[in-house]
Amino acid sequence: MKLDISPSYLTLLAAALNETVMARRAALSRASSVSAEDEESLLSLEICQGWLEEEYTQLAQQQPQLLPWSQLVSAPLQQAKTAEAAAPSTTSSVTAATLPLQVTSAAGISGVLCRDFDGEYFFRVEQADYTFTDYLLLHDDLPVTIDPQALASFYIYQDQEQPILDHSPEVLGLALSPRSDV
Repeated sequence: MKLDISPSYLTLLAAALNETVMARRAALSRASSVSAEDEESLLSLEICQGWLEEEYTQLAQQQPQLLPWSQLVSAPLQQAKTAEAAAPSTTSSVTAATLPLQVTSAAGISGVLCRDFDGEYFFRVEQADYTFTDYLLLHDDLPVTIDPQALASFYIYQDQEQPILDHSPEVLGLALSPRSDV
């Protein structure tokens, strides 16, 4: 099978799949009982990950700008979550006991708001060399501007109280006539 995908999207896909597999493994290891469907779901993800690793490795031989697979799936986000869970702080603010090693302004930085398998949001910033950094999202009222190329739309349903922000109808395969009065 031939993959026709940009190196940056391939990197994001591989890292996202790895994060999903790791999160699923962790969730199943914490569960008191595991159903056959849960085990089958994880197995399917692992099979997909194995196939993607083979495809990625072949492409990486032809495109030296791609990171080695082992570096791509090192899971910096999972390590950060583990460190956060172990921290004694009871608030999400930085305290004197947990001073950061480095502080850099985030003003003007573009990235992607992502949600992991556990439903937790994080902010992903991609560098020019197709590597990226995932930041735990602790800010509770951060202004957001949706990029015109994000393929996102607002949805309002009669039977739902809460309006929804999701992928655009084109991405979801919906045939809707958009309302401009929302």
